Amino acid sequence: MYEKSETLKTNEEMEKLTLKDFMAICLAQYSILIPLGLGVLFIYFIIMVLITKVWF
Repeated sequence: MYEKSETLKTNEEMEKLTLKDFMAICLAQYSILIPLGLGVLFIYFIIMVLITKVWF
């Protein structure tokens, strides 16, 4: 097993990242982060409305 990992390290070269690949990574990242952030912001808004309107 150790020998196999060593041969993989020596035989594989680092793959070059093109601008197209970089843009795809950025879009995939933000397609997850933006809805997640909006969901957290919506929950925070609902909690603040409940605190200010119901409790006071």
